[in-house]
Amino acid sequence: MPVITEVELRDRIRRPRRGLKVTVPPGVRFSPSARDFIAQWGLEIVEERQEPQPPAPEPTPGAGGQRPAWDKPASFPVQFSGERPRCPVCGQPVHDKPEHMTQLDATHFAPKNIPRLRFRGKMDSVQGLMQLIAARARSWRLTDLAGHLDTLAAYCREIVSAEYNDREVAPIEVAGLDEAALREATHHPQKVLGIPHLTPGPDDHEILQRYRKY
Repeated sequence: MPVITEVELRDRIRRPRRGLKVTVPPGVRFSPSARDFIAQWGLEIVEERQEPQPPAPEPTPGAGGQRPAWDKPASFPVQFSGERPRCPVCGQPVHDKPEHMTQLDATHFAPKNIPRLRFRGKMDSVQGLMQLIAARARSWRLTDLAGHLDTLAAYCREIVSAEYNDREVAPIEVAGLDEAALREATHHPQKVLGIPHLTPGPDDHEILQRYRKY
C-alpha cells in the first residue's frame, strides 16, 4: 500500500488553500507529517474512483500471438545442469565457489571485478529501475504501463542470460512491437501513436518525472 509523504503532497497541490479537495489513489496512506499538513490546511481527501480496466492486450509476436519465451517472471534458485565448473589451474571440478570469484558461465569461474561482471551489475540496475517504476505505476492503477515495464525488466534478464550462455540475445518485443516498430514509435510518436514528442514540464505525471530522473 503506497504512502504519501508531506513532500509528495505539497508537490501535488502546489499552492495549499484551506478546504482544498485533493484526489488520491484508492487505499493510500499518509505519513505523520502529511497528516499534520492535511489537518493544518483542512484539506479534503477524496479517493479516486477505481474504474475496472480491461486486461492488457497480449503481445502478438510471430505466429500464434504468444509472449516471447523470455517474457516471464524471474525465478530462483537457478537450476544448474551438466558438469560443475572447473578450476582454471588444476582442471578439477569446483563444488564450493571461492569467495573472491563468481561463476562466469557454465564452465568457468572468474574474479568479480572483470568487465563482464560489471556489465551484469549495470543490467541488474536497469532491471531494478524498471521494476521500481512498474511498482509505482501499479500504485497509480496504470496497469498497462506496469505490464510493459515488467516486459522490459524481463528483457534485461534475457540479455544477461544470453551473455552468460554465450548466445544471441532474443529479439525484443514490447506491446506487440518489435525492435523496428519500437524505433519508429520513439522517433515518430505523432505518426505511430498519435501523440507529440514529450518535453519535460512541471505538471507531468509523477511516473514521467521518476523515469526522467534516471
